Amino acid sequence: MSLLAPLACGLVLATSAPEPETASCRRIHSPGAAARCAAAHAPAARVADADVEVAHARRDAARVILPEHPTLDVTVVRRRGPDDRDVNVYGTLRQPIEIGGQRRTRTRLADAEIEIARAEIASAHRHAASLALGAYYDVIAAQRRGAEMTKVLEVTRKLEALAGERVGAGVSAGIEHELARAARVLAQRRVLDARREEKVARARLARMVGVAAKDLDVAGDLVPLDVPNDERAMRPEIAVVSAQARAHDRRTAMLRRSRVPTPALIATVQRDGFGELVAGGGISLGIPLPSPLGPNKRAEIAESAALGRRTRADQFRIEHGIALERETAAADVIARRETLALYEPEITQSASVALDALAEAMVAGQLDLRDALMAQRTLLELLQGRLDAQHELCLAALDAARASGADLEALR
Repeated sequence: MSLLAPLACGLVLATSAPEPETASCRRIHSPGAAARCAAAHAPAARVADADVEVAHARRDAARVILPEHPTLDVTVVRRRGPDDRDVNVYGTLRQPIEIGGQRRTRTRLADAEIEIARAEIASAHRHAASLALGAYYDVIAAQRRGAEMTKVLEVTRKLEALAGERVGAGVSAGIEHELARAARVLAQRRVLDARREEKVARARLARMVGVAAKDLDVAGDLVPLDVPNDERAMRPEIAVVSAQARAHDRRTAMLRRSRVPTPALIATVQRDGFGELVAGGGISLGIPLPSPLGPNKRAEIAESAALGRRTRADQFRIEHGIALERETAAADVIARRETLALYEPEITQSASVALDALAEAMVAGQLDLRDALMAQRTLLELLQGRLDAQHELCLAALDAARASGADLEALR
């Protein structure tokens, strides 16, 4: 007992301890890394893995050749008469066999269930990868937004300091200093909002890739995915529902085959009081009765066939929705690219330089404070608009890649 207790305790700790973190998933510097790590840690995929094991176990059970174990009946009778007495022994061996191909239909049904479980694994991987890609782009956009707003905050602090000096020198009204202070507070608020967005998106991404948020290193740029739209690629959702339809068809066939009576081979041995040994054999065959006197599987067959038709109708619905999703995503990508094209690189680069030069222009007397604050707001809206356009294009390209059926885990 003293040896079994530590072993049992160690076994419990080993099974309840969390899986070790993957070191490579702590460094997410590309969309492909986010997709692969999230797919590897998808909880739904683990459930589907267990379903695969269950389906394989059912297939092993379906491969049994004989439907039942043989049955041996032995009867011993003591016979006693007025003149003599003896012991009679009767033995019967019964073995049911299947003649309607039930074993083959059960095996095919188990194969279809394995296909369903495997398709659900692929669907779970794809769903987790798409969610992680969205979180990855949210983190990158928040990082960029925080960096730009930090730069704006530095400019507003310079403007606030200059406004305070001018008010102290008596060359400016106090309202200008209050405007500069308000601009600085708004800039600080935007910096905090960007940091909050980054923390939230980082926490989501960290949970998806299976690492702690404090250990997650995320880097990259807002570059949209370039995935070709292959209409021939099958989405995992279609593979799941298609396998389900085949499973219903095979279950219907199995129910139809199960109506074939299962005969039993019988061997009998008898020893009676006359000193004779009697041996023989035969066959036992069930007699199916019409409904409602006996079960005939008619209702179960009708239900299974109806479920198969319903599954195919659901498959058509999903295919129609995917086609609409592909067309909508492709149109959205085109519109997002047109929006991003408005923010030409030369214009945004000049705006970034002009934003840094606002304080110097105010010191040189080229701008007063109100004009500087108005210019700052305009330049900030331009830079933030370009960042939002890049972020929206990345998300639209992600939707297009998800709708196309492309392998998200193969991204770089």
